Amino acid sequence: MFYKAKAFNGDLSRWDVSSGKDFFGMFDDAIAFNSDLSRWDVSSGTDFNHMFSEASTFNSDLSRWDVSSGTRFEWMFYEATAFNSDISQWDVSSGTNFSGMFDGANSFKQDLTNWPERVRKYRFCTNGAMCGFGGTPPTTTTSSTLQDPSTSNNYYIYYIVIITSIIFIAATMFFFNKKNRSNDDSREDIELISSTALDDDQAQKFEENPPPPTNMIANNNLMDTIIV
Repeated sequence: MFYKAKAFNGDLSRWDVSSGKDFFGMFDDAIAFNSDLSRWDVSSGTDFNHMFSEASTFNSDLSRWDVSSGTRFEWMFYEATAFNSDISQWDVSSGTNFSGMFDGANSFKQDLTNWPERVRKYRFCTNGAMCGFGGTPPTTTTSSTLQDPSTSNNYYIYYIVIITSIIFIAATMFFFNKKNRSNDDSREDIELISSTALDDDQAQKFEENPPPPTNMIANNNLMDTIIV
């Protein structure tokens, strides 16, 4: 809606967004935007993906937002370098994707240890850091139910496995094709040798029992005629 509206900073504090479900990229790259959105009712919202991505000035109080219906939070505050609102009481239990949610949000220092355990184990940042948590990051940094392969090492492992499989299949096909060509060449050589051997055998028999001269055959035929 305000995607790349780099100069926009209008007052949206009284907007009624209570029926809104999709807030995807709403203020993405709106680098000057910093309106008060504390009273927005986003309880119907399900997709907050990239909502404030690269909104580098934005730091409105969002502590009272009801995001309990939200499922997608990936890259929500990506590179929102000024954002540091206390969102520790957010109910994100319905969330399924949090990839890079605070990646590059360098000012964000809030303690999110009140968030559900399965969410706190999720790696929010692609740089390997656990963004948005106070204290020592949890030991487990991935979750089988939430981890996005495109932002983890699994992404590269998948590609390595696929490429290796393709190379193996290609090499196997090349080997068998080469072997089949070799077998065909061998069969042709055997047939040629057999044919040559047969010709030599016939030539030898011809030398041992040459056919009678043509004039002799004619004389014999004449004698047979006279006798008859």
